[in-house]
Amino acid sequence: LNPKELEAVYGARKIIIYSADTSEVIQTIGLAITGDYGTNLPEGDYILDINYYENDISPDVPVKVSLVQGFTLGVDIIIYTGL
Repeated sequence: LNPKELEAVYGARKIIIYSADTSEVIQTIGLAITGDYGTNLPEGDYILDINYYENDISPDVPVKVSLVQGFTLGVDIIIYTGL
């Protein structure tokens, strides 16, 4: 894919961060054209998921994460787009 196509593909996909009980969306994060994403959140428990654009599927989400102040957490999420 060329850079413009990559921008469209990654731009449509979002990481959704929910409260631990999934009653509230805390943040919606866009992906860079490299597939990277990042944010800063307070210490606590969260659920990460994707926005399931078109026919997207992922075996990696939803996933519960626990954040501790002063530490960085990396979460790799594979999204199968059908492309």
